Amino acid sequence: MIAWLVRKWRQRQRDIDTRILWPVCCEAAANSDEARMAFAIHARMDPAWSDLTPEEFDRQITALPYPGETK
Repeated sequence: MIAWLVRKWRQRQRDIDTRILWPVCCEAAANSDEARMAFAIHARMDPAWSDLTPEEFDRQITALPYPGETK
C-alpha cells in the first residue's frame, strides 16, 4: 500500500513539474535544448523523478513539447 501511494505521489509531482515548471523553462530559455537542460537539472535533484530508469527519464524529457518545435 505504501509503495503504491509513493508511486502515485511521484507521478503527481512529475505531472505538476511538467504542467508548471516546463513552460517556465521554455519562456526563460533561448532554445529547446537549453529548456530541456534546465528542466532536467531540476528533475535530477527531485525525488519524484528518482524512480524512473535513465532511459525513461531521457524519454520523458525529450518528449516535452517545446513551443514552435515539431517532432
